Amino acid sequence: MMSESYKTPRFVHLGVRSSFSLLESMITSGALKSWAENNLVSAVGVTDHNNLFGALEISEYLAGIGVQPVVGVAFDVMPALHDAQPYKLTIYAKDETGYERLMEIASAAYLESEDGVPVLKEHHVFEKTEGLIALSGGAYGEAGQAACRGKYEQVLASLKRLTDAYPDRCYVDIQRHDEPEEIQS
Repeated sequence: MMSESYKTPRFVHLGVRSSFSLLESMITSGALKSWAENNLVSAVGVTDHNNLFGALEISEYLAGIGVQPVVGVAFDVMPALHDAQPYKLTIYAKDETGYERLMEIASAAYLESEDGVPVLKEHHVFEKTEGLIALSGGAYGEAGQAACRGKYEQVLASLKRLTDAYPDRCYVDIQRHDEPEEIQS
């Protein structure tokens, strides 16, 4: 049962990578559960890189101690333009419809991969967005990359495409890890 201290509004981590994000994190489901319990968090957003491999296990661990799991995926997105570079975009499931759609697009990133490395083709980002929430990808998102190049019209165009596809469910992702790209944008 959730204690009263869990009900106090606090910062919620929305971009935790678990050990299911190969080569990016060593946080196991059990360790995340212990951390959440020890720090009295009310929710945790797990956004593994290009996959949902740990979503069920982690959700069960967190829900078992009264912590709301927030399920998402940090995607590498490949634009339709031939010479464009991939960009980052995080997509969360808002509800059951969104979770089903998130499973579909995470699977597509693998099934449509040309070299075995999962990359989400951009058209998936903009079709059937009901039940999904998008975060812009920070300095590594399409808008962030444009901002780093000083292309402010491209920043606005990118954010408009996202807000049109995810009305009232799109957020600008600001991160600070003291990396040059984040400082510049």
